[in-house]
Amino acid sequence: ILWVCKSPYRKFHKRKNWFIEINTFEKSKQKTLKINEIEFKTTKASGPGGQHVNKTDSAVWATHKPSGIKVFVQDSRSQHQNKKLAIERLETAFQNNVIETLQKQNFDQWKSNTDIERGNPKRTFVGMNFKEK
Repeated sequence: ILWVCKSPYRKFHKRKNWFIEINTFEKSKQKTLKINEIEFKTTKASGPGGQHVNKTDSAVWATHKPSGIKVFVQDSRSQHQNKKLAIERLETAFQNNVIETLQKQNFDQWKSNTDIERGNPKRTFVGMNFKEK
């Protein structure tokens, strides 16, 4: 859009022709981690621990199906404790993924501001009342 007018915001500026680009952006939806979207698999833990390590499936793989984020936990000898830890770590990884996505969207919006094309306006407005020419 070309706006031909002395700017009320920059009163002593010589320029009269101001180019404005208008974009629309979708508002991102709040994403939450749902327990029913998590798939759990148990395996034998590795490392020291004696014969207990070889007998029980205490290590847990947790996978968030929609995003594909995976977490492996074998900190405790208890499968239930490892499952709780896996959910907590998966929540943290999921939130980090959401934050990275939002930062990328914000950067893309900011970058679009520097890509404004001057010249060849589609519409021209004149004066403070924005009357179309």
